[in-house]
Amino acid sequence: MVIVYLAMRMVGRKTIGEVFWKLWISILQELSDDDACIAVEGKKDRSVLENLLVPSDAIFIIGDKNLQNAADILASNYSTIYIFLDWDRRGKQKTATIRRFLEERGVRVLNVWTLLRRHLGKYGFKSVGKVEELKKFSILLPRPNTISIKRLKELLSA
Repeated sequence: MVIVYLAMRMVGRKTIGEVFWKLWISILQELSDDDACIAVEGKKDRSVLENLLVPSDAIFIIGDKNLQNAADILASNYSTIYIFLDWDRRGKQKTATIRRFLEERGVRVLNVWTLLRRHLGKYGFKSVGKVEELKKFSILLPRPNTISIKRLKELLSA
């Protein structure tokens, strides 16, 4: 419920939902431009990201995999990884560990929570801690996951 309130809250002349989508679209563009993917914890997180327009082939589920093995798989397929594990104690530990493994393999690593909190934290976004909580932002879309990244770029450049 906090996200629905935050999504509708005004930030200057824009809602936080609009600010979120501007930032999120830049992440989506980088995903399509770079050899990149987003690493999440589980299937529910994957579903949320798909509803937030992330292509399913750009999502990697870490799940219960050994983190060194997951890092090997990611490093052999991608040059940039966006880590988006839950912002709880366990998620932060897994993030730190897999980040270290990926950087040792020469992979560029970005923490999605850091990006979101840096840009949206001053508007109350810090209360969000789980990927699943972002599904409320998809209600701002007319139809979730019906637009391709290529089409999104065309719309932005028009």
